[in-house]
Amino acid sequence: MARVLIANLGESPVVIAALADALAARGSPVERVEVLYPGVSGERWIGEGFRMLAAHLDRRLPQPVDGEKLPFADAATQADCLAYLRALCARLERHERAGAEVILGISGGRKHTSALMAVPALFYRCVAALVHLHDRDEQLAGSQLSAHQLFALGDLQRERAFRPPAERFTLIDLPYGRLSDGPALRRWLAGAEQGERPPPVVISPRARSFYAELFGDQRSQGAEADVDGGRPLELIATLGDAPMVVTQAHALLVARGVPVAGIRAVYPRRNGAIEAGARRLVTVCRLRGVPLALTQVEIADLSGPADVPPFVAGLRAAVAEARAERPGAEPALLLSGGRKGMAALALAVAQADGLRRVYHTTIPSPTREAEVMRAYERSAVGSHARLAELMFLDGADTGDFALVEVPIVPLAPA
Repeated sequence: MARVLIANLGESPVVIAALADALAARGSPVERVEVLYPGVSGERWIGEGFRMLAAHLDRRLPQPVDGEKLPFADAATQADCLAYLRALCARLERHERAGAEVILGISGGRKHTSALMAVPALFYRCVAALVHLHDRDEQLAGSQLSAHQLFALGDLQRERAFRPPAERFTLIDLPYGRLSDGPALRRWLAGAEQGERPPPVVISPRARSFYAELFGDQRSQGAEADVDGGRPLELIATLGDAPMVVTQAHALLVARGVPVAGIRAVYPRRNGAIEAGARRLVTVCRLRGVPLALTQVEIADLSGPADVPPFVAGLRAAVAEARAERPGAEPALLLSGGRKGMAALALAVAQADGLRRVYHTTIPSPTREAEVMRAYERSAVGSHARLAELMFLDGADTGDFALVEVPIVPLAPA
């Protein structure tokens, strides 16, 4: 049986090469690597990175690397999400028919497309694993060479750069849900079996519309609205190095007229940088009168397989507490904010716990994102009032920011 790795490519192609090496080291070598990457103007170096990665892996693997350009830099709209998922699902469909085994690698790409990669695992039997590669040196300057830096190297130096020391990396299997009959549900959602009984899972109108558009041939005129009686949301988020992502999501929801009852943040307690960000979040939420609850997980990061269960437990505890303490509010999960692996875990918890609302927020323009982050870093050591204004987007053009809902098919039975 052929084994295929599908991965997303961002700024550092070395991550995908290291992922293929880590799979081989644990006895799961892949015959083929397939890469999805931005193919838009302004992302020239990612394209160059793909070409260098392909040249490197083609000398080592039985089959040549296959790449597919995406028509966006990151999935900043629901249309982008659908375009990405259609590209990924088309590949999974082919591999499932061919009897291949697929490993989905969430490391390497932009955060939102990496989180979205976990969505189709629910529907395809060919998916054998969802994996994340932790790099212990990721935060060190110069440890993950960009495509631009690789391009400047000579051939021998570049080849060595594509083979970093194996001890730097830890391969982590991430949990994901699987429906008992994913192919039948795909056909039902696509409209091919409308005479059949509906599947034994709860599917909201919004999710049904989204997945009908994903798996079917027709393009809808817009997602159906869910009827929720105007319940406020209890926003549950993972925290990484940028707590502003959480307040950004809060501000964008409020700007859309969605009431937010409060925020619950789940984060690794043993990480000094993340702990400092959590303290800033406490400060600005107190100034703005936004209820905030913190769930601390006794880990430093998702640095190994042993860190996954406690982090999942922390997320599920936050969901349970939200339901118990605010029964009138609807728990909603934010994929942004934490590490890439945390986003995939949040998606798995949403599916397992039957949550309907999952969001992602980003700043589509890299230039604007860099400006916002520089302003945040300056404000983090200045006035708390100014920091709160920045983090809650006071006076900002909300058109510079994106908020995307990712409809979920829960695993909980109907």
